[in-house]
Amino acid sequence: MKILFINESTRIKGGVDYVVKEEILGLRKRGFEVDLFEFSHEEYSIDNMKRKIQKTLLYFSEHKKINIIKEKINYFKPDIVHFHNTYPFFKKPLWTDNIFKDIKVVQHLHNYYPFCLNSFFYRDENICTDCFDNNNFSIGIKNACYDYSKIKSKIVAFNRPLPSEWLKSTRNVDMFLGVSQFIVDKYIEFGVDNRKIKKLYNGVSFEDSQINSKEGSYILFLGNIVNSKGVTIVCELAKINKEIQFKIAGLGRDLSMLKEKYKSLSNLSFEGYVEGKYKSELIRNCRFLLFPVLSWEAFGLVILEATSFGKLIVTSGLGGTAEIVEEGINGYLVKDNDINRYNKVIRNLWWNFVNYPSDARKLTEILVKFSKKNHIENLINLYKLLF
Repeated sequence: MKILFINESTRIKGGVDYVVKEEILGLRKRGFEVDLFEFSHEEYSIDNMKRKIQKTLLYFSEHKKINIIKEKINYFKPDIVHFHNTYPFFKKPLWTDNIFKDIKVVQHLHNYYPFCLNSFFYRDENICTDCFDNNNFSIGIKNACYDYSKIKSKIVAFNRPLPSEWLKSTRNVDMFLGVSQFIVDKYIEFGVDNRKIKKLYNGVSFEDSQINSKEGSYILFLGNIVNSKGVTIVCELAKINKEIQFKIAGLGRDLSMLKEKYKSLSNLSFEGYVEGKYKSELIRNCRFLLFPVLSWEAFGLVILEATSFGKLIVTSGLGGTAEIVEEGINGYLVKDNDINRYNKVIRNLWWNFVNYPSDARKLTEILVKFSKKNHIENLINLYKLLF
């Protein structure tokens, strides 16, 4: 079986890019022929002005983009085309083109990009579905929902079909894969055919030897630095608990604002983007992970990464996060996102730290359920359903 992955990678590699990479490696190990066709945001930050102009013209030309894809398909001749992120590069959902009529089409759902300009369903400190509800992105443009810029929001809205148009086009998709039961249920609620959508949890690798009960010297937030992730709550907790060290790792549109607002806090540090060995060490040396998401988080891969190092997670349970955290086993849920409740939980965990995990067997069960091996096995079984 030949699988072609199509993905638009971001400049800052995130969870989607990680999943794409691991799926390709895992499938190849199982004997599948796999290729990746990737559009990269990095191409728009190149120094050469001539190439910048070429890439910008390509951005607005559906015909040219389709022809590039056609060349790849004619050369590779895949049995399945598996889409991951394909926004904001493609206004017309690619799967509606005739080049896919004899190919099985799979679309991975990592977020809410077809229905929301910032993909989070979050605005002004509240969950917001206005653009979907009104089938119009004018509200998102008015509120500068994409990167706090009305101009960028207009460009993104221009290059994105209306929610109703996107839903209409889904008749051309053979299977949707949602990264949590929550996101599966949401997309069915929005109008995706429930016979076409399946759950496929993300996976991480883990070794029993890396699960440790090391006390750790700080509380860690790791992820995209945007308000919907609850980063402000982390900063406010650092402001309340000046005797505890807090570290925030990641990049995002709210980073500069938060650094300026909380620059006087000596117990709060911003580590920037981390990956590889440094990321692993940052997790290994924390006492626990604080991930107080305020929106409908699709999954929460960082929760599994922390669990794989034997670290507890304190989160809201919004979206798919509640499916990963088992209360008292690998973390605690603060469901109403009340900062006083968060403060009570983190202070208790900080000052009354005990060796963890308390139940290694249950922790291992969680990690096995969300392992990369399980993910690949489930993905292959879902592919087989297409034939």
